[in-house]
Amino acid sequence: MRRSTLYHFTSFFTFVVDLAIISFSFVLSYKLRFHSQLSSFLPKKGVPPFSEYVNLLYIIVVIFAIIFVYKKFASFTHRSGFDEFVNVVNIISTGMVILLALTFMYRQFEYSRVVILLSWILSIIFIFLFHSFVRVLSRYILRKIFGRYKVVVVGESETSLKVIEILKKLPQVKVYYSTVLDKNKLISFIQKRKINEVILAQSVEQNLVAEISDEVIKLGVAFKIVPDIIELRLGEVCIDTYLGIPLLEIKPISLSGSNFYIKRVLDIFLSILILSFSIVPMLIISLLIMLDSPGPAIFLQDRIGYRGKKFKCYKFRSMVKDAERLFEQLKDKSERGKLVFKMKSDPRVTRVGKFLRRYSIDELPQIINVLRGEMSLVGPRPQIEYEARSVFQHSIYKRRYNVLPGITGLWQVSGRADLDFEDMMKLDLYYVEYWSLGLDLQIMFKTIFAIFSKKGAY
Repeated sequence: MRRSTLYHFTSFFTFVVDLAIISFSFVLSYKLRFHSQLSSFLPKKGVPPFSEYVNLLYIIVVIFAIIFVYKKFASFTHRSGFDEFVNVVNIISTGMVILLALTFMYRQFEYSRVVILLSWILSIIFIFLFHSFVRVLSRYILRKIFGRYKVVVVGESETSLKVIEILKKLPQVKVYYSTVLDKNKLISFIQKRKINEVILAQSVEQNLVAEISDEVIKLGVAFKIVPDIIELRLGEVCIDTYLGIPLLEIKPISLSGSNFYIKRVLDIFLSILILSFSIVPMLIISLLIMLDSPGPAIFLQDRIGYRGKKFKCYKFRSMVKDAERLFEQLKDKSERGKLVFKMKSDPRVTRVGKFLRRYSIDELPQIINVLRGEMSLVGPRPQIEYEARSVFQHSIYKRRYNVLPGITGLWQVSGRADLDFEDMMKLDLYYVEYWSLGLDLQIMFKTIFAIFSKKGAY
């Protein structure tokens, strides 16, 4: 059995079982609602005939079959556990919203909303557990039958290193690296290590590519090329064959279209929730700031945000009143180079300010910026104009402004102020190119630990 055959079989098997789980969850929800102890706690107008729900079940199967095929729900993708859960919630919720709309328009019979709600919850739980099981089992079977999938990345370039970095995160893949472009030596390397796939990640003359690829394919080994443009926009390029010829298409960033609005709704909901719990502590903090040093409790600073637009960023004041004037005297003393200003013992920081910065409490008022649509809970940090001017000199780094800036982000949970400028920018670009709700949730959870670790906080 070939890997591709096993892949297609697993995808088909997953598709069938997913539909079976949807059906089972719906039937179980009916039983729980009308024939269990749960029914005694909820009001009901008699027990409706099960035959009516069976008729609805046929429609449910059709709805979810279409959604699963359209979204390629059963196909293998290398997602994290967080991303897989978010994907399951998204797909199942889409189907259930359509189902609710249909039952609302159907007036001849009133279906229980509790049954649909229970079915939604159970489907998410069962399908997520099943997908997790299939992912672990398939990796185990693939390793037992075929061993790890062996890939050799060929090329001496920054692109090849980026590709290797991504592939090393996949436990089922064993990555080799070669800078040898000699046809015979490369073929010998492939045969000796039983390579399954060759990825060429360096600019090579067309004739040499043709010679190498012909020999590689004869061995039954996949041959793929990473174009030069990937070096600039890794993760944003796909092959488009709509016009009948293969063309490289620069994809829009992940955080666009419906994803942008989903994230925005989540931002508003969580911001209101956080604000409702923190309003009293924020008032106490404001009082302590004003008692500690003269000046207002809230400090407004010009920051550069989405698409390079300037906005007023809200923060608890952690410095003396004339900190902006003193900055000119201190900017040459930055401990992270000239591009980003940071000092561990900044003389402008007040006593209360040191505590606020240590636990990132000074950022809390930026919830207001989130509600105003100027920021997000998670994203690249908004920069002051002094820092932004340096970023705009690098065309690659400017892409960080294609999303809303965030209160927390990847580099806040990866070392905070201890990171240098280049590392910060690379993490911001990774977030922009590989955004997902799962990644946002991971960053939020890691932020809590990063705050209490106090590492890089000053």
